[in-house]
Amino acid sequence: MSYKVKSTVDDDVLVVGFKASRTKGKKKSSKQLKGAQRMVDESSKALETFASGYRARHKKSSSKKRDGWLRDMDDNVFKATRKSVRKVKLDRVLGF
Repeated sequence: MSYKVKSTVDDDVLVVGFKASRTKGKKKSSKQLKGAQRMVDESSKALETFASGYRARHKKSSSKKRDGWLRDMDDNVFKATRKSVRKVKLDRVLGF
């Protein structure tokens, strides 16, 4: 919530009033784009899950052994991909 400051000076007395501005609600999108928006949202969540999961596994492999990130790359990518696929809810994306 943001506040706007309004000040007036009356006979060397400063009066300050706070007025709360209204918060705007979530903007609606058209019905035709609702499915596309949902698909993009779910896809971005899955990509975020993949990236964070792979990054954590990469760091762990790299710290364990020399060139460990390269040796474990296929396993790390596979596990991160599997985790991100589980994150996507196909029934939510396709609207079933």
